[in-house]
Amino acid sequence: MGCGPVGPGARRLELSYSSRAFARGKLIGVVTLLLVIAGFVLPPAWERRRRRG
Repeated sequence: MGCGPVGPGARRLELSYSSRAFARGKLIGVVTLLLVIAGFVLPPAWERRRRRG
């Protein structure tokens, strides 16, 4: 992928940016969200299961 001036007739210009720190932060955020959700869902499920058994 080359960088340079956009030639005549170009109708679309696409810029992209990737950051390892952002990707890592996003992963940490998703994992944390899943753990929080599990913290709300699993204890009541365990309690119901314990009452039945």
